[in-house]
Amino acid sequence: MTKPKLTSINSFLDVDQEVKEEEEVQDILHGLLEPTSEIVDAVAQCHGKFGGIRINLGGMNLAFIPFEVKSLADLRILNLRSNNLTMFPSEVS
Repeated sequence: MTKPKLTSINSFLDVDQEVKEEEEVQDILHGLLEPTSEIVDAVAQCHGKFGGIRINLGGMNLAFIPFEVKSLADLRILNLRSNNLTMFPSEVS
């Protein structure tokens, strides 16, 4: 007769810790991807003041182009000066 395999309390704690770490990473990513009030204001100004053709995202210390830029179908002028961009997505060009 074989004995049932017993799971130690440590393995449960390890799984619980992994879940917590994964949730923390997701929270951090969500915070990074969530548009700041500056970005929201710039998009609103683009739609309202510039008819959707021009947006100024200069000097916002952006590491990537915000997803909201993709929603600007009529965009012709995109100011990204003084940011921390390391790549430029082809779909924006």
